[in-house]
Formats: sequence, C-alpha cells, structure tokens
Amino acid sequence: MDYLNYEDQFKVILNQEEINYIQSPQLREIRMKYWRLRHEAFIDERNISDSDLEKVLDD
Repeated sequence: MDYLNYEDQFKVILNQEEINYIQSPQLREIRMKYWRLRHEAFIDERNISDSDLEKVLDD
C-alpha cells in the first residue's frame, strides 16, 4: 500500500480517501474523527446553533 508522504499527512484539509492512506493508525483515527465531525456539522447545519457549530469547529 502506498501511504501519503509525511508532509501530506498533516495538510489542513484531507478528504476521506486521503485519510485512509495515512500510515500511522493513531493519526488516521484522529483525522477520521475530525473529518466525521466536520461532515456531520455540514450535513446538519440547519439544526445546529451557531454557538454549537463554533464549539465543534474549535475542538
């Protein structure tokens, strides 16, 4: 399997496919959790207050 190079693993924005190519299981899990939170917030933005959205994005 070809993994992302070291610098690419720490890009600010990664898509789900790119995350799957992170070599470190711990880093992959952290990035996937962050991606899911952002994705859920995007999908449910109408039902989330601005203050709650800011809190999730800050985390």
